[in-house]
Amino acid sequence: MCNGRDNRDNNWDARAARQDECFKQLEAVKRRLDVSEGLKDYAAFNREYSQKVSEFKKRVKEFKKQLLEEMPIEQLEKDIARIRSETRANFKKAAKDMGGIYTNAVLQTALGSQYAFDRWLFKRQYKCSYRIHRLLYGI
Repeated sequence: MCNGRDNRDNNWDARAARQDECFKQLEAVKRRLDVSEGLKDYAAFNREYSQKVSEFKKRVKEFKKQLLEEMPIEQLEKDIARIRSETRANFKKAAKDMGGIYTNAVLQTALGSQYAFDRWLFKRQYKCSYRIHRLLYGI
C-alpha cells in the first residue's frame, strides 16, 4: 500500500509522501489502547522469557560442572585411551611373536584405518563417548 504505484503520480517524491503518510497511520494504530497494551504485555513476557532462558542455561552449566566433579569422566576417558593403546600394542606384539600368518594378518589390519582396527579389536564404536562428551561440554 505504501509503495503502491498510482498512475497519476509515478515519481519518487509522491511515493515518499505516501510512505510517510502510511507510517503515520500505522503509528496511530500502534497507539490504540488495545494494541499498545498488547505490545507492553509482549515486552514484559519477552523480558521474563529471556531471564528464564538465561537462568536455565546458568543452572544447566552449574549442574554439568557439579556432575563432572562427582563423576570423573575425563579421567576415565584418559584411562580407557591408555588401556586401549597398551592393548593394541600388546596384540600386535603377540601376533608378531607368533610369526607366519599372524604377522601378515596384523600387517594387513594395521594398514587399514586405526578406527577400523580398533572397531574390530575392541568391538565398539566411538559414537557413545562422542555423544557423552558433546552432552557434557556442549551448550
